[in-house]
Amino acid sequence: MSRVSAKRIRRADALILTSLLWFMALFLRYVLPPLFGTFQIQYDVSRAELGLAYSALMIAYSTMQFPAGWLADRLGMVKVIVGGAAVFGTAALLISLSLSWYGLVAGLVLVGVGTGGHKTVSLPLLSNRYPSSPGRTLGLMDMVGQFGGVAGPAAVVAIGMLGADWRILFLLSAGVIFLLAGVFFGQHYWGLWENRTTVSSGATETTASDGDNPGKEARDNDNRDDSDDSYVMLFVEPRFTVFIAATVLIAFCWNGATAFMPLYLTDSAGLSPNLANGLYGLLFAASLAQPVLGALSDRVGQLRVMAVTIAASGLAIGGLLVVVNPVVVGLCVLGLGTGMHGYRPVRDAYLTKLIPDAVAGGTFGVVRTIMIVSGSIAPFVVGLLIDFASYTVAFAVLTASVFAAVALFLGLLVAS
Repeated sequence: MSRVSAKRIRRADALILTSLLWFMALFLRYVLPPLFGTFQIQYDVSRAELGLAYSALMIAYSTMQFPAGWLADRLGMVKVIVGGAAVFGTAALLISLSLSWYGLVAGLVLVGVGTGGHKTVSLPLLSNRYPSSPGRTLGLMDMVGQFGGVAGPAAVVAIGMLGADWRILFLLSAGVIFLLAGVFFGQHYWGLWENRTTVSSGATETTASDGDNPGKEARDNDNRDDSDDSYVMLFVEPRFTVFIAATVLIAFCWNGATAFMPLYLTDSAGLSPNLANGLYGLLFAASLAQPVLGALSDRVGQLRVMAVTIAASGLAIGGLLVVVNPVVVGLCVLGLGTGMHGYRPVRDAYLTKLIPDAVAGGTFGVVRTIMIVSGSIAPFVVGLLIDFASYTVAFAVLTASVFAAVALFLGLLVAS
C-alpha cells in the first residue's frame, strides 16, 4: 500500500468508524421486522404487541436526542459515542440471551437508548473533523448506515437457509459493536488519529489541525440566542409549522410501513418469507438516491422535489394495496424507498433555509425529536389497525398520510 493511500485511510478513520457504528445501530433496528413472524410464534404475541415493542424502541431512541447532546457538551463527543455503543452492544447481547417476551422487549428498549445519541453526536463530530467537506462526509455516513437495513433482512434469510437460531444474529452483532467501540476509543484516546481531535474547555471538541478557526466557536456563542422565546416564535410561523406537520405525516408513514412491511408481504401479498425479506431490503438499498435527488433539488427547487418524491412514495404504497404480481410489488417497494430516502436530504436543506443560524442547533434538536416521536407511535397504531381491521385499512391510512403531506407541500409551493 502506498504512503498516500495509507494516509487517506488514516484521515478517514473517524468517518469509517462512526459510519460502521451507525450501520450496526440500524442493523439492530431493521433486523427486527423480518423476525416478527418468528416472534409471534415463539412468544405467542399479537401484531399489536409487536408494534408496541417496536414503538418502545423508537420512543427510547427519540428521548435520547437531547440527553446525548447535553452529555456530549460536558463529557465530549467521543465518550458519548463510545458509551452509546457499549449500551447497544450490551442490548444485543441481552436479546441473544432473552428467554421471555418481556426480556426481549427490555433489550429492544435498551437498543433505543444506546443508539439514540449516535447520529446526533456524530454529525458535529464529523463536521469538525472534516470541515472542508461536511456535506459529503455526513451523506456518506448516513448512506453506509442505511445499508444496515439491507443487511438485516439478508441476514435473516441467511440464517433461515442455514437453519440457525435467530439469536446468533444478536450475539455476533454484540461482538462486532464492542470491537468497533474499542477501536474507536483507542483511535482517539491513544493518539492513533493522525490529526487528533482535542477537547477544549467545556468538553467541546474541535480539530484545530484540520483548519478550524479557534475564535469561531466563541463568536458563535456570543451571537447565539438561547432564549426559549426564539424557539417558540419560530414554531408560531405558519410556513414553518406547515412544513413540520408534513414531515410528521411522512415520518408516521415511513415507520409504520417499515415495521410491518415483511409481514404485509407474506400475509397479505402472499410472498414467501425469503422473497419478502429480500424485497424489504430494497427499501434501504434505495438510499443510493439521496445524493442524486439532493443535487436535483439544488437546481429545480426543494419543495418541488419533495412534493414529487413523496407523491411517488404515496403511489407506491397505495400500489401495494392492489397489486399481487411479485415483480410489480418489488417495484412498489423500491419506489417507496426511493421517494422516502430521496426526500431526507432535501428536507434538511429546506429546513436550513427556514431556521435562523442563531437558533439552528436547538431548533434542529426539537424538530428531530418531534419527527422521531411521531414516527415512534406508528408501529403500534398500524399493529392495532391490522389486528382490529386489516392490512388494507392499515396501509390505506399510511397512504392517506403521505398524500396529506403532499398537499401541504403543494400549498407551500403555491404560497411561495
